[in-house]
Amino acid sequence: MKSRIVVGAIAKPATLGPRLPGAASKPSTRRSVVLKVSYSELTEFAQCRRRWELRYREGWLPPEDPEPLVLGQAVHAGLAAKAKGDDVELATVQAITESTLSPERRRWIAAKALPLVEAAEIPEGEILGVEHRFGLKWDVDGVRFQFVGVFDLVLKRDDHILVLDWKTVSRVPNCDRMRELDDQLAVYQAAAMDLWPNEEIRTAWVALSTSLRGRKSESPVQFRRRWEEEIRKNKEKYIVQFPVVLTEDRVRRALERVAVLVQEIEEGRIYRNPGACSAWPCPYELICDDSSRAEALGFRKLERRRDGLEN
Repeated sequence: MKSRIVVGAIAKPATLGPRLPGAASKPSTRRSVVLKVSYSELTEFAQCRRRWELRYREGWLPPEDPEPLVLGQAVHAGLAAKAKGDDVELATVQAITESTLSPERRRWIAAKALPLVEAAEIPEGEILGVEHRFGLKWDVDGVRFQFVGVFDLVLKRDDHILVLDWKTVSRVPNCDRMRELDDQLAVYQAAAMDLWPNEEIRTAWVALSTSLRGRKSESPVQFRRRWEEEIRKNKEKYIVQFPVVLTEDRVRRALERVAVLVQEIEEGRIYRNPGACSAWPCPYELICDDSSRAEALGFRKLERRRDGLEN
């Protein structure tokens, strides 16, 4: 039996074309190259601009992939395979083996990810897209940019389109925590309304908790068996669906916040955030003050990306 997902909807604004809800009628004075940004990049910029600069401007990746990132990528890959009808275990494991983690850490990630992927259900509906990539040129209050992103799953229902986003979380999910992430779905809501202008759009989070911890002397195989049994008994505790109610005003405010960040990127307002450094270990700490020795310290260099599109 398919699991039921409760979702929230937004009343569609009268117009949504090249100018989004709340955008002023004043002419744009931005530069001729339009910045290309994603929600994850803007989140990084808001948390620590120096870390954003090292990652997105200079193109440095930490020597080792963070485990939470690899775990999230593995769960997403497995769920995408499940939605497509592909081999779930193969897709999940392949996402893990592409990381820089040691073989032992990869086995632990697989033991955590596979039981969640196997237990999660794909909602009913006609699948319009799995890992559906999009890129839209927007103008919000005179700030022009291209927003790029990925819808994890898009479904056509009888009277609406459902945009679904999977989130791996390290704690047992709670509604307040998921509401902190609503800005992302608000922006994705605007994107979906641009892509399907004649449809009612609804959105939903599905939180998948990885909160069970391994015991001392427990092997990955033993942990996986215990994790599978725990999910079987308490599935609703670890895989939770959250309604997201998005008003037109809520979407507008999210877009305005995005526009402010884009404008600050354009103006080069880059500085270190000491609060972010003290909140958790920063993978860029060794090169924060000077990135000239990044390669010698094991950091990996990405190819320089194209940050903007010509007008």
